[in-house]
Amino acid sequence: MRNILSIILVLSTLLTFDLNSQQLPLFTQYSEYQGIINPAAVNYDFFQDGYPLAFGTSIRQQWRNVPTAPKTMLLRGEYFWETGNTFNVLSGGYVINDQVGYISTTGIFGRIAIVKTSRSGFRYNASDNGLSVGLLGGIVQYRVDTPGLQQIAVDKGDQALGNRATLIRPDVGIGISYYYKLGGRSKDYIFLGLSVPQVLGLTIEFPEGFDIVRTPHYYATGSYFKALSKYTHFEITTWVRKVKSVPVSLDVVAKYRFHQSIWFGIGMNSVRHVSAEFGLTFDSSNYKHDHRYKLAFSFNPFGPSYRGEFGDTFEVNLSYMIN
Repeated sequence: MRNILSIILVLSTLLTFDLNSQQLPLFTQYSEYQGIINPAAVNYDFFQDGYPLAFGTSIRQQWRNVPTAPKTMLLRGEYFWETGNTFNVLSGGYVINDQVGYISTTGIFGRIAIVKTSRSGFRYNASDNGLSVGLLGGIVQYRVDTPGLQQIAVDKGDQALGNRATLIRPDVGIGISYYYKLGGRSKDYIFLGLSVPQVLGLTIEFPEGFDIVRTPHYYATGSYFKALSKYTHFEITTWVRKVKSVPVSLDVVAKYRFHQSIWFGIGMNSVRHVSAEFGLTFDSSNYKHDHRYKLAFSFNPFGPSYRGEFGDTFEVNLSYMIN
């Protein structure tokens, strides 16, 4: 059974066989990946906690009982430059390694965004609303471990494959984001975003005789931020994804920060899979809180009917923020 599942996962990525799927990595804690999902989005490390410089690493293991299931690793660095007027600059750099079966990609990206605020100063105690536009650009290396696909090729009557295939192609993403304060002295906000993180619909043609057709992805994100006190808040976030010939998918997560350094969340997606996440923050020892560490863990249990075959999904995020 696991071998059958492995072949299905591989074929769903090799679009030469006229199968379509989500090509970009999926995330449970998508608030931590905002720069990749939407290059115009302002990272929460700055907006919520006021840290302009942040670094992070993430590891995601999907369906741990399936040997060829997706595995994703991410390194990120982001900096928000407050210029002192209504135009601010957000920059970032990212390295993403994603592997599905015998096919893997490594992308190196940079992003730049211009953030226009209603008043000088960006953070929620200074500006009532803001609009940002962003651009993401980089290169992606595609690698195919062809010996692993050898048996599939033989079964289909194709010629034998070589030892390894590697190609490098560019990629571009665009996005727009808007946040709005709900009025008065309230610290409640609504965030909305639209993005196309994979604009270039290229066909990756390997000399070995198979292709990967890259398809544009269309994302919409939204969140409602309800401040309960200085250190506590409630938040609902959504992530909508659309890929050609694939049904629209939706994730919804509700998070509650009940202490300055602790939060938890629960979520569900459009195929009724649930998720749970838990996070901790640790400030530096000095009273100025110049440095902060953040550790977050999420867990996606598979449905009981297939849990034994697929297994669960785990995701870990570690961030380091500098004021």
